[in-house]
Amino acid sequence: MVAGLAMVAILVALGFGMNHTSYRVWGGFWVAPLLFTLSIPMANRAARRDGPVIGRIVLVAAGVRVLVAPLFRYWMAFSLYGGFSDSADYHQAGVVLAPLFRHGIYRDLGHISGTRFLEILTGQVYAFIGPTLLGGFMVFSWFSFIGCYLFYRAFRTAYPDGDGRRYALLVFFFPTMLFWPSSIGKEAFMILALGAAALGAAQLFTGRFRGLVWLALGLWGAAVVRPHMALIVGAGLVVAAPLVVLRGGAQAKGRQRGRLAGAALVLGLLVAGPALIGVAENFFHLQSLNTQTAQEVLDETTRRSGKSGSTFTSLSPNNPAGFALSGVTVLFRPFPFEVRNAQAMLTSLEGLSLLALCALSFRRLARLKVELPRRPYLVFGFVYTLAFVYAFSALQNFGILARERSQLLPALFVLLCIPKPVGPTSTSS
Repeated sequence: MVAGLAMVAILVALGFGMNHTSYRVWGGFWVAPLLFTLSIPMANRAARRDGPVIGRIVLVAAGVRVLVAPLFRYWMAFSLYGGFSDSADYHQAGVVLAPLFRHGIYRDLGHISGTRFLEILTGQVYAFIGPTLLGGFMVFSWFSFIGCYLFYRAFRTAYPDGDGRRYALLVFFFPTMLFWPSSIGKEAFMILALGAAALGAAQLFTGRFRGLVWLALGLWGAAVVRPHMALIVGAGLVVAAPLVVLRGGAQAKGRQRGRLAGAALVLGLLVAGPALIGVAENFFHLQSLNTQTAQEVLDETTRRSGKSGSTFTSLSPNNPAGFALSGVTVLFRPFPFEVRNAQAMLTSLEGLSLLALCALSFRRLARLKVELPRRPYLVFGFVYTLAFVYAFSALQNFGILARERSQLLPALFVLLCIPKPVGPTSTSS
């Protein structure tokens, strides 16, 4: 019934928009129901595998992701901020490229990585749906919805004893996960790529060799847009893979098969590792990637991110105290006394809510010492979180940090969804 009412509302908006706005806006109102319809099989699959409650969560998440979140993000970008958004640049490039792609012309596209890859992807999206900016927001937001679904599927695959309902609510509805990946931009595609990599890792951890395909696709996508994120994924895999080889995975269909999958993962990392490092070297214009050049990249990131508003002084993560304080910054700042406008205050309140969630999950987190040796996926999420904190501790801009945080939270949520301790004294969230 809710889905039917949503469809009626969309059709009414479409009729109104066709008479009062351009295709740049009203085009989105035929894209939204199409994307929602394409999402229904995922919700049905989730309901069959994990129960009707999870199915409803996925269905509601699809509706929010393809309509509510993109509309709000569009309003923020083009009404509140006057169109000063990277999505406007991607849109303009996509408008130029779409007619060429419709005629099968794909030559002279330049170096297809980073920003250029997003411009080409936007052009390909527009080749199908036409040059509707709001529709583009909805498509990219749908990409992030699929990525979140893949993260959820990975969690349920590799950690079936974990708190699946809690993880679904967090990964689908936490404000950062809703807001930042809901426009044309790198965040939406990165959530999709990282979700695919996470599912591939989860399947390999449980002895399913098809995970190699998902992992390869996810790492490729991450490496094309943000190769440092592919390296962070690789760091988590490097630490978790030996545990799979030794134990065969806690939930593997036979320890021998799990060990073989772990061996395949190790072999894949040996093959793909140099390629990922080479991509990162080209992306950052380095002759070689080592501790010295990595520090130079962090220093340059510090310099660039400290030029505009919402800046702060970052700390070096190269010592225990600095790393701990950097973790507080990456995860929870800005604090309310550090903000100067309403938008930043919302980000601050979300950081406080995440801090409260971590505090309320203390008894869950206390079980890490018991769960880590038995759960390769927990090891992956834990190392990924640490590597992310180190890599992004160089940022000196709260706005950029809030946006980048969307790539961290799905891994952090894994740690926050360890099952609650069983016993009469268990009172934590």
